[in-house]
Amino acid sequence: MADKKIGVYICTGCEIGENVNMEKVTEYIDEECSPAVMKQVPFLCGKEGLAQIQNDIDGEGVNRVCVAACSPRVMWDVFDFGPDVVVDRANIRELAVWSFHDPGLPEPEEDEMSDPLTMMVRDYIKMSVAKLDRKTKPEAEPIELDKTIMVLGGGLTGLTAALDTAETGYDVVLVEKEDKLGGFAAKMYKQTPTKHPYEKAEAPSINELISRVEANDKIKVMTKTSLQLIKGAPGKFKATVKQGDEEQVLSIGSVILATGWKPYDASKLDSLGYGKIKNVVTNVELEQLAKNGKLNRPSDGQPVLSAAFIQCAGQRDAEHLSYCSSVCCMGSLKQAGYIRELNDEAKAYIFYKDMRTPGVYENYYRAAQDDPGIFLTKSEIQEVTEGENGKVLVKVTDNLLGEDFEVEVDLLVLATGMVPTIADEPVLKLGYRLGEQIPDLDLFDGFAD
Repeated sequence: MADKKIGVYICTGCEIGENVNMEKVTEYIDEECSPAVMKQVPFLCGKEGLAQIQNDIDGEGVNRVCVAACSPRVMWDVFDFGPDVVVDRANIRELAVWSFHDPGLPEPEEDEMSDPLTMMVRDYIKMSVAKLDRKTKPEAEPIELDKTIMVLGGGLTGLTAALDTAETGYDVVLVEKEDKLGGFAAKMYKQTPTKHPYEKAEAPSINELISRVEANDKIKVMTKTSLQLIKGAPGKFKATVKQGDEEQVLSIGSVILATGWKPYDASKLDSLGYGKIKNVVTNVELEQLAKNGKLNRPSDGQPVLSAAFIQCAGQRDAEHLSYCSSVCCMGSLKQAGYIRELNDEAKAYIFYKDMRTPGVYENYYRAAQDDPGIFLTKSEIQEVTEGENGKVLVKVTDNLLGEDFEVEVDLLVLATGMVPTIADEPVLKLGYRLGEQIPDLDLFDGFAD
């Protein structure tokens, strides 16, 4: 850095100048500190005051500025003259004038020894100048950061994140606790539409995504692997992972958390027949039945020719999940289509609180409305019981028509929601800070803040 050239700028506004013997202050600072520039300025934080400081920086070469004025807690952004100018604040307003001036005392005397306020002000300025004289400008120490990125979770989100990261040129370690990639997406029979006209379910694209990830040289895939510990700091993490019985330490720069979700515990929904009636299943269980190529009743293996879907099963409910999982309506529309694929005479009933199909997926909702075998109504569930021959009886109140009615179906499907995996256990297992994972808020049921 260039030679130190200190400028002292004393504000006389805010009752400072009228209560302090400025002549004695400036004489003392000039004699004891010998600053290159010293000025008294009314309202130093104003345009004219700041301009005087800037002019001395530009014209006189001042590179260290003592601002003798108000608290450094205020106007901190005003007294910023760039990275090459060191600024220190002498708080002579709050710590001196405003705290110790007694309006009942006479005007400041010539003898500073009988004027403690003036002595206090000059001492604060002297200390500030001493700090400026001793300060050295910190130089950035280059740190060699590790640019390998760890992606935790090999589902749809994790695979997409890994591929996008690799395509920008970074090395990736993809850690998945299961023996296969794909997560829940790989267990689906079909996926909701991704292209115009957004009216029909499609074959899953997850397998193509898995193939692209496995073929990418910049992505190291580690399945059947669990994260044990992350230590260090951003840019220089040491992550301990366990694959089988072997532990290894990986050097990584950052982590992408994509551990996904798990279905809400349907055993808590016994009021809707789950666990009590054999032919009551969850939306996840139905997807697995369809993935196997058949939709048969769990009770006797007979084909499902009629099914009812209860939306928000355990969701938007203070006793269960307070939030909407946002995908369940789309999932039920898709699964109602599975029922209809089996038989032109098959029937599907969807009982919803609100049907949420945002954006272009309104087309998907309308396609289901146009299907004569799919019946949708806004309703409240009154009772679920078991009928004869394994049938399920669902009593509902139709909120649109204001009438109660009952349907008898082969299968009842509960559209249970998604619970974040981090809600019940620490996933990141951070060893470099207080707490093992990202803080979450009770308000959002375990979702990270």
